[in-house]
Amino acid sequence: MPGKVCEKSLPGAAVKGLMPEPGKKFQERNAYKCVSAGHSQEAMCGWALGQCFLTGGGAKVDVGYRLLQGGDYTRTEAELDTRESGHTPLTLRDTIGCLDGTGAQLFVSCPVRSGGDELLSVSVGEGGSGGPAMKDHAARANAAILTAATARHAAQDNRQCTDAENLPDGEHDIG
Repeated sequence: MPGKVCEKSLPGAAVKGLMPEPGKKFQERNAYKCVSAGHSQEAMCGWALGQCFLTGGGAKVDVGYRLLQGGDYTRTEAELDTRESGHTPLTLRDTIGCLDGTGAQLFVSCPVRSGGDELLSVSVGEGGSGGPAMKDHAARANAAILTAATARHAAQDNRQCTDAENLPDGEHDIG
């Protein structure tokens, strides 16, 4: 497992904790700061979409982020969704999020205009047949670490969100 994954922008150690040692060799594919499926690269950059698919040991981890614009999905709605039955709260300073049976999600305030209410939605999901269940404490902790690192990277480096400097390194709370 490399020290950095997803175009060398995220810590490999957290991914290693989500994939078993034995089995298929680690691979990274379709890592884009801006996804281009069906649209021009420039349009997708404007929409702030990013993704990275990682596989190894029979498990897979999907990392992604997208900017939710125009008030279609508000912070209030995100807070309600993260409190659904079976979800464990996950926070990183002023973000809101949760862990569930398949991964983790964080929402970061990222206004693109003065007074805007846009949210950066960051998710880490697991799949495949060889990985640990997200009910496992160590897997949940690694998913939280990877989601927090993705939120920091996307908010600070890719989107330059106004509050991104307030996202600390390595500090997250799992409810």
